[in-house]
Amino acid sequence: MSDQPAKPRISLLHRIFLILFGICLALIILEAGLRLGGFIILSLQEYRNQQSLKHKGTYRILCIGESTTQSEYPQFLEEALNQRKGGVTFSVINKGLGGTNSSAILDSINQYLSIYHPDMVVAMMGINDGAAHMPFEPETFSKTILFMRSLKVYKLARLIWLHINAKYQTMHSSHRQTYARISCRESSALRDNSEKYAAAPGRGPDYYADLGETYLLQGKYSLAEETLRQGIALNPNDSRFYVGLGEAYILQGKYSLAKEALKQGIAADPGNPICYADLGRRYKAEGKYSLAEETFKQGIAADPGNPICYADLGRLYQLQGKYSLAEELFKQGIALNPNDDRMYGSLALLYQEEGQEALANEYYRKAYELRTGGFNPVTASNYHRLRKILDKRNVKLICVQYPMRSIAPLMKIFEDDASGIIFVDNEKIFKEAVQKEGYRVYFRDMFGGDFGHCTDKGNRLLAGNISDAIFKEVFGR
Repeated sequence: MSDQPAKPRISLLHRIFLILFGICLALIILEAGLRLGGFIILSLQEYRNQQSLKHKGTYRILCIGESTTQSEYPQFLEEALNQRKGGVTFSVINKGLGGTNSSAILDSINQYLSIYHPDMVVAMMGINDGAAHMPFEPETFSKTILFMRSLKVYKLARLIWLHINAKYQTMHSSHRQTYARISCRESSALRDNSEKYAAAPGRGPDYYADLGETYLLQGKYSLAEETLRQGIALNPNDSRFYVGLGEAYILQGKYSLAKEALKQGIAADPGNPICYADLGRRYKAEGKYSLAEETFKQGIAADPGNPICYADLGRLYQLQGKYSLAEELFKQGIALNPNDDRMYGSLALLYQEEGQEALANEYYRKAYELRTGGFNPVTASNYHRLRKILDKRNVKLICVQYPMRSIAPLMKIFEDDASGIIFVDNEKIFKEAVQKEGYRVYFRDMFGGDFGHCTDKGNRLLAGNISDAIFKEVFGR
């Protein structure tokens, strides 16, 4: 027999207690980290917002949206409103965030309202609502449930679950344009090692991919980078992480790092067309059209059944005035996805630039028919949720349609009760301007098919149109 004393045995109850204590401690640390991270990002946009708050007695307008709002038209809107000298001083607060979606915007709206106390909210949102997002939760008076919903950990866990669940509900991966969310298809290496990752539930590639995407939606780019790098360390052959990392760099203006990440993604999974599309767009933005063309063609060869690179190559040819080549690619894209309204819009814009008004009108009509089927249900739900929140606070709602797009689908969201809402139609004014001076005078790109991010002139036109609606509908001038 051994003379060594027997090691004390830890009871099952004690082990369970230690495990639960560890989980609680980890959740507390995560909650603290998420809340602390929200205070780290300081930008020029927020500095301007704080400056606006210093002006007492002003009429405050809060602008919400995605990349078409962030650092875009709101600064011109404040200028346009105050130039009228109508006896009212306006302060415009810009809370647009590139790459976000309407669910993430609504998740922050109460915080924005409490901080800035606006008299009016201008919303132009929904273009990025292409995947699974946080749906609206019914109101409750339970203090316990309200406390749970207020936790960042709860919101994060729920959003991650929705993303994971959506992957099993769809038959194909969704994709987004330059600033929209992307879900890349699984790499062969991930499938080969599925048992290995299953051994660590909640910490496999899906966990890091969805967590990184969530941070991107929230504008927490440093956390997104860190999370996506952890995913790469776990599986260096999963191109989702390189796409997400490239997006994080693009949204921060770190274009060299973005290109390097996307090249690594192509090397990891040569069959993923999204990496080629994003890399080609960077070359295009830099004026390196030959490299962009070659990259888009490689993306088509990698996956001939995915229309994403057909659209990008077509827009590149259109930009260069190679209309017949662009037309052929747009039609190939439509054949692959007959329900892609952006492709019809691109073809309509192409015919308009060529002066073929009959064909332009035909394809604008087809794009319109696809869009008037209604907004994405998530977008519609979030607009209703926004209206309900603002009504309770007696804050005016302005719903703005994207340039070149018909206002009808947006108005249809509120067809049962649109009282008190002001709608801003930007279709006619932008189509007339583009017809007169050309597309590139008003837009920097074509990410939306028939519209894109505005130039300064485009943003001034957009801001002026919103300003006119505000003065007419709110101030009667």
